[in-house]
Amino acid sequence: MGNVLNTNTHEVLGFLSVKLFVFIVVFGMLPGYIIYKIPLKNSSKKAPFLAILALVFIFIASALANAKNWLWFDKHAKFIG
Repeated sequence: MGNVLNTNTHEVLGFLSVKLFVFIVVFGMLPGYIIYKIPLKNSSKKAPFLAILALVFIFIASALANAKNWLWFDKHAKFIG
């Protein structure tokens, strides 16, 4: 919290620009509004279950594929942060 309160306001205002607000509107609010306006269809209970099952499978597969890197992070944890 202290880091937020001790922020130099002139430094922050230097990052704010019209280009930033256009970027937020075009890539944030506009796609969100378009997704909001898409009508939803009622689906069976099977579809969400299969989607969750697929996500769990992808997560486990990617974790196992990167298992050899876990020891590297443990070994270099002091230097990473």
